[in-house]
Amino acid sequence: MDPRLVAVSLLLLAATPSCQEPNPARTVVSLQLDWDGEQAWVYIYTTPRVRMDNLTIAFGNDMLREPGVYTLQRATDAVEFSLTVEAELLGVFWGFSGNIILEDQGLEEPEYHALVEIPVEDSEPREEDWGLPRSRPLERLP
Repeated sequence: MDPRLVAVSLLLLAATPSCQEPNPARTVVSLQLDWDGEQAWVYIYTTPRVRMDNLTIAFGNDMLREPGVYTLQRATDAVEFSLTVEAELLGVFWGFSGNIILEDQGLEEPEYHALVEIPVEDSEPREEDWGLPRSRPLERLP
């Protein structure tokens, strides 16, 4: 076998994210929200793909926390809910919290949106209109 092919194969294998040790400084945790007009889905995932210490999705007081998973998905039939998402890796925390109202803004074809109210410390809540599906990175928590 050609030694150059072996060297290139080893370099590609070493560069594959699934082969790397988890490192919070190089991990982006993202939230995805989608809705089909009947059911909404919240999905938490990481880039690169790493096994997280804890992933949490809460609709109000109804919380789902899973330790040692790569991703977490949860669904709800509600069109108005409080959402809290948290992630933990090696003592580093990420999170999102907000109040969400789902609506169809389309006239003839469905056009799904989430009206999101995000609390801001010592200020008025920030309001955002998300076209769905929507992905956004979570903020690192102090």
